[in-house]
Amino acid sequence: MVLAFVGVRRIFADRMEANGRNVSISAARERADKTVEQERKSLVELCRRLDEARRQALEDLAALRTAL
Repeated sequence: MVLAFVGVRRIFADRMEANGRNVSISAARERADKTVEQERKSLVELCRRLDEARRQALEDLAALRTAL
């Protein structure tokens, strides 16, 4: 009887531990997903600014060639 109680108690303890790990893993995954999304948005903005700078550089080059 005592061994059965100890065994059942151990099963519940293992399940609680596993649930705790799952919660931690889920929280870490959510943080990682948010970080990836923020970095993706930063990269999109950087690409937009790069395209704008390239366009402006071509316009400036054309103006310089005209002036020369």
